[in-house]
Amino acid sequence: MDALSKAMESLVKTGQERAACWQFMGCPKDVLSRCPAFERRAGRRCWLVAGTLSGGAPYCIFCGQMKSCKECRFYLKIKNAAG
Repeated sequence: MDALSKAMESLVKTGQERAACWQFMGCPKDVLSRCPAFERRAGRRCWLVAGTLSGGAPYCIFCGQMKSCKECRFYLKIKNAAG
């Protein structure tokens, strides 16, 4: 049973590591319908989607606190994982 427990732990950890931005950031479901990254299924590369962090009115609810996607904790997580 110990091997099975370790395998399940690894699977859960891998799932968390591969989470989309809206999962990682905990976005409310009502926000997803307006999210360009969600609409384009770009959850692992949300910063590449136009409009996510647009000048006047960003769609990302966390962007109000940032000047650039490079400040986002999800972006930093993905960048650090890539090495």
